[in-house]
Amino acid sequence: MQLSERKRRVHLFLLLHKQIVIVILNVTNFFKRKTQPINTTSLKLHQTYIQAFILSNSTSKRAHIQMAEKQYSADVVEGLRKILISEEVRLDEEVQGKVEMLIAELQRRIPFPVPDEDAQTLYNGFQSFKTNVFDQHPNLFCELAKAQHPRYLVFACSDSRVSPSTIFNFMPGQAFVSRNIANMVPPFDQLRHTETGAVIEYAIKALKVNNILVIGHSRCGGVERLMNLPDVSDHSHTYDFIDDWVKIGLPAKKKVLEENNGLPCEELLKLCEKESVNNSLGNLLTYPYVRDAMTSGHLALRGGYYDFVNGHFEQWRAFTPPPPVMPPMPQPF
Repeated sequence: MQLSERKRRVHLFLLLHKQIVIVILNVTNFFKRKTQPINTTSLKLHQTYIQAFILSNSTSKRAHIQMAEKQYSADVVEGLRKILISEEVRLDEEVQGKVEMLIAELQRRIPFPVPDEDAQTLYNGFQSFKTNVFDQHPNLFCELAKAQHPRYLVFACSDSRVSPSTIFNFMPGQAFVSRNIANMVPPFDQLRHTETGAVIEYAIKALKVNNILVIGHSRCGGVERLMNLPDVSDHSHTYDFIDDWVKIGLPAKKKVLEENNGLPCEELLKLCEKESVNNSLGNLLTYPYVRDAMTSGHLALRGGYYDFVNGHFEQWRAFTPPPPVMPPMPQPF
């Protein structure tokens, strides 16, 4: 661990310690009667913890740090209890209750959460976004603060390898995105899958998007599960929610197996990944507001397939509505 990083962590730890002392002072000020002086000795940082925190630069010393953290936590909480609930101080029930609540809150906050690599990744990612996007486009974010006007509603898989904003380089405000297992859209049903219905309804009625895009992708675990659903009598390898969800794609599976019997499993899987997109596009037509928007010419349905193995993307337009019938032009006399 770099020295500067160790110093930063110690600094953060000291800040938390300062906050704890402030809480204690606020509690003592709350009392209308005189209490014992605060025993600052019981609240001092443990030398064992600080030494372990500063000197540790390897995985082998983590256990020592954790032990010191627990010791620090226990001593701080016990010190608070002795200070605030002394035998020499008779507290009424209301004050007693507030003190216990504060102690319980501190117990939840201690030990101090040492920053880890995962938290640092989030922090660094946000700083990069703020520097390279937010700070570079002040006018855009000023407009987004008023309202959003995305042109796309995107249904994509929850798979961490297929983020629509990354694939299409979307800027904030360009796409209204819904992600789920295997990027599936269920048929219209006012009793089941209402979260999908809410997304579609809001995107069309409120946001008035111009496009609905359903993106499939290579090596989709959800579609693979669909293709290998266990027999109804086999309860050894079932999931509580996943199996029921991917059954939305059963029509796609049936079509692929009927039309491509004998192909290797890998080829069947890829075909089903694409056909599942078409199945979802067909299900979109069961939503009345989707049909109305398409009939009026304000909405286009698009399918897409992202092959992240080869870095390839293909798209297609679905159910292109026929051009409106124009009245015959008057013939010259």
